[in-house]
Amino acid sequence: MDDIDEVLYTVGEVAALFRITVRTLHHWEAQGLLSPTWRSWSNYRLYTEQDCARVQKILIYRATGMKLTDIKQLLDGGASDLEHLRRQKESLLAQRDSLTDMLAAIDTLMEDAMNNRKLTTEEIGQIVGDANFAAHQQEAEEAYGSSED
Repeated sequence: MDDIDEVLYTVGEVAALFRITVRTLHHWEAQGLLSPTWRSWSNYRLYTEQDCARVQKILIYRATGMKLTDIKQLLDGGASDLEHLRRQKESLLAQRDSLTDMLAAIDTLMEDAMNNRKLTTEEIGQIVGDANFAAHQQEAEEAYGSSED
């Protein structure tokens, strides 16, 4: 360790700081997504501030629904921290807009149901189509299609 003043975190400390499991950190390491900069004399993982910054990026990209392999490519691509944050913000804003549209569609359907208004198939199709539920379903299939969920 070159810099004696460098703050190092154990795997348990990093997990607690970011409210994730130690198993998650181990999985990310096995996937080549995150590697601790140091190991202790007893081979315990020790993470630097820079490693923790990478954890933060991974968590935000995961929150956008991105696959770990895609996150690895992005993080290894050499983009600046600011570029990553801009990309993450754009993705989250797009998700928010999509969810807002879906919530508005559900509100419309609920209002019609509470007023005992029987919608035609075409009207339901228009409401659901405008909210783009089909695209959301396709994204979910791509992201989670191989899982039991």
